[in-house]
Amino acid sequence: MIRWCKEHILLIGCMLMLATSSISEAQSDAGADDAEWQENVRAFNEALDSSLFPGDDPDNGAKALIDVMKRVRAIKELQELAVAYENLIVHGDDDVVDEEAALRSEVARRRLELTDEVVKELREALKAEYCDFGVDHSAGVGMLLPHLAPMREIARLLALRVKVLIRENEWKEAGDSLSDLLELSKVARRDRTAISSLVGASIAGIGLGILDEAMTEQRLDARSAMPFRMATMYLESDPFGFRDAALGEYEMMKGSTSYLLDGQDREIFAAMASERSDQRYLMEIDEDSFLSELEEARVVYEMLGDALEEGSEEEIADRVNAIMADVMRNAYGPLARMLLVPWERIVFNMVRTTSLHSYISESLRQITRGADPGYFGNAMTLYRRCLPELSRLSGSDQETMAMVRRILLVSGTCDALPDSLRERLNSIFEMLRPVRTT
Repeated sequence: MIRWCKEHILLIGCMLMLATSSISEAQSDAGADDAEWQENVRAFNEALDSSLFPGDDPDNGAKALIDVMKRVRAIKELQELAVAYENLIVHGDDDVVDEEAALRSEVARRRLELTDEVVKELREALKAEYCDFGVDHSAGVGMLLPHLAPMREIARLLALRVKVLIRENEWKEAGDSLSDLLELSKVARRDRTAISSLVGASIAGIGLGILDEAMTEQRLDARSAMPFRMATMYLESDPFGFRDAALGEYEMMKGSTSYLLDGQDREIFAAMASERSDQRYLMEIDEDSFLSELEEARVVYEMLGDALEEGSEEEIADRVNAIMADVMRNAYGPLARMLLVPWERIVFNMVRTTSLHSYISESLRQITRGADPGYFGNAMTLYRRCLPELSRLSGSDQETMAMVRRILLVSGTCDALPDSLRERLNSIFEMLRPVRTT
């Protein structure tokens, strides 16, 4: 029988008080975290409602998409799982990324479960006749675009869904989710801003990258490739609204003239120029001269938009290079040169994305008709993946890989490899096959 003394009773009492205090503090912290979360959600919703004006047209899918964005942000567990997932795919002090195990984790499965209903709502919203978020162009450079970040968040969730479904051989649903991802990439094109077009292109790039990876890892055959072929079969001439975005940027600058040339704001505007001479130019230019030079810049915006209709990627590149050469020698005035420097890269970004779409679509078409899926893989991806294993190779095999790398860097395609080199490379890949597939 235990003998209880006064010291025992005091000790137990202190422990109970400490436990009660810890529980109370934990509950208080949880309550504070929840209140902070609710405030963040409220601010997120308010930003969407105060900056976007989609109207009530039932044919406009923007309002339904905004509701989907709000639903996703309101799921606190989903945000926590996103952090947990990032921790799963990054390994070691060198930030080595390996997503394969994470895609089969309970974290990935739970993220899918939490968004099953949201994806159904998204799919319905994407069926709308058009999508116009109603951004406030009258705000000029002060225009807010709060829907772009949640668009990317939804895109990442869709990408995760596609990757998991591919590994589970759920080809039909994987194809539908990829189609959702590609449709999502086009919803902001009526914003008529460069950043909206670039976000759209980056979202499309996520989906196309998944297919490029699937072909490289030889996960697809004639049957499983069909849903993805259907999802990528059709591509509009300007899917991300680049041409309208170019003119939209001109209109935004024109509408912001008084603001940009006013007092302290002029100093901020001038500071954006990289050269001292350009900064002085912007500090001294009057409003009439600014508007006159802006009209010259408009001509260039239009030409860049028209360049997308030139034909092949090489023809577009030649046309854009010629336009930008004239711009850089001030053929359209100093203001055009300062405003349009980033647009060469923007145009090529658009061209690369649409070219990749065409390549992926054609590759899938050929796979569905019985072509060897391994032919369409990304050789450079395989090369990088095999690099850690190269120490196992003989000296001659390492020379072969180095030669292949040089050819790929120059040509960008396996078609440039001689047959003899291709045979030697295939034998090396057979030895490294465990690196290719999981």
